[in-house]
Amino acid sequence: MAQNPFKFGVIVKRYESVALDMMREIAMAHKNHFLQAFKDQAWDGKKWQEVNRRIPGTKEYMYPKKKGLKRRTRPILIGKGSLRRQVNSSIKLVNRSRVLFMVDLDYAGVHNDGGRTRGGVIPKRQYMGESSQTKKFTKDIIKKYVNKTFR
Repeated sequence: MAQNPFKFGVIVKRYESVALDMMREIAMAHKNHFLQAFKDQAWDGKKWQEVNRRIPGTKEYMYPKKKGLKRRTRPILIGKGSLRRQVNSSIKLVNRSRVLFMVDLDYAGVHNDGGRTRGGVIPKRQYMGESSQTKKFTKDIIKKYVNKTFR
């Protein structure tokens, strides 16, 4: 009887034992990357469009709704921090084949994708999604676990 030199059964068992760990690591890496966008005020190396409250000469700069200099230094998309906290808890599902992120705020999609609201146009200030950086670290994590499987 011919022996199986490739030991596919062993490889499949090894993959099944590490697949969920791999997906959890991918999910956490993505979440951390999404949170980093708030700190960097940028996505995929491109800075977000500046807010009018910090641009000298604009109406919002000269006639602020709130007094004090904090309005000129406060980061973009961080008022009370609700959006960032929602992103921090956005991992809703992780299994061997899929990771699901969800932010349950009405205005989250408008900020991420840009769009129109009652008050005018909101520029795109992406903080979640696919980027060259997410592709790279996802690929690196997968390589790490494939190497574990085939060692």
